[in-house]
Amino acid sequence: MTETDVNLSIVLVGDASLGKTSLITRFVDDKFEEGSSKPTVGIDYLRKMVELEGIKVLVRFWDTAETEKNGAVSDTAIKMAAGAVLVYDVTKRGSFDQLRFWMMKLHEKSRPNLKIILIGNKKDLELDRVVSTAEGEKFAKENGMFFMECSAKEEAGNVFNAFNTLVEETFSVQREVHTVRMSVVKPKLAARILTPSSLQTEQKKGCCG
Repeated sequence: MTETDVNLSIVLVGDASLGKTSLITRFVDDKFEEGSSKPTVGIDYLRKMVELEGIKVLVRFWDTAETEKNGAVSDTAIKMAAGAVLVYDVTKRGSFDQLRFWMMKLHEKSRPNLKIILIGNKKDLELDRVVSTAEGEKFAKENGMFFMECSAKEEAGNVFNAFNTLVEETFSVQREVHTVRMSVVKPKLAARILTPSSLQTEQKKGCCG
């Protein structure tokens, strides 16, 4: 058994200053640094080792923040990614309006069977919200992707649930593509909306058979 059995790359895309780095940091290190909203320059990545059904998976999260206002994200990072986190800020209408541009970028540059989750970040700023949950749900359904609203600052649980869902689904696809030997093969999931209540229901089903 090698130290790492499978490597996965996941890319985060979206306009600048949406909290993408904070989302990754929350998932990888479970921390939030107040006032850490300085835009990333170029490309950065964090990595995390997870274990799925007895297989060690090293996940690299690529933060493509290079002059995003002009759409100059790294094509290389997108091309090698097996999964993508598409991010907007619920308090910034412009970041939501730009989602179609980022979807086009992903479809043009990504590999087949790319798994995508849409995250509406900064859910904690409810008084400043300008994008409704229903709008995010509608966009996700229309584009066949998972969806969840999160707050990297105050809702660590939602961030973990969102990223874990993407990692598991991405791994499922890559397992089939590379014929990783497994005793049980999970069926592919259709696009669905992730909410705290639905996650609790699934957890209850899992524990009670």
